[in-house]
Amino acid sequence: MKRYIFFILLFFGGCSPPGLLLTNSGKPEVTIPRRTVQEVSNALADWSLSHGFNIIHTTFFSLEGERIADSSSALHNINIGSHERVFFNYAETPSGVHIIGDFLSRTEELGDIVERRWLQNELSTISQKLSAH
Repeated sequence: MKRYIFFILLFFGGCSPPGLLLTNSGKPEVTIPRRTVQEVSNALADWSLSHGFNIIHTTFFSLEGERIADSSSALHNINIGSHERVFFNYAETPSGVHIIGDFLSRTEELGDIVERRWLQNELSTISQKLSAH
């Protein structure tokens, strides 16, 4: 009996709700040490523009971009011609600038798991580039 309980706990303990990552927020997030909010904001703006997003809203602690999906979209499961939005919120913390992102597309529902994993990988790449300098 103890054996079955162990496997049940292991199974359910490793699961997360659909569409959520195993991060504190359930969304894509990274912390970039030794960088300022301005440096991170500039890197996120550069990333957004290089991925075809138009920056439609920005503040000192957030950035929002939008594009119309086409066949070159990084996500294979989107509808061509649909709007895609990317959201970044960031703040300085004792350990560095913390970024939380999300992605909106297709069904107008915030980030499904495929989109969130893609954005998590992109944030990790941005973090590696900024940390290398």
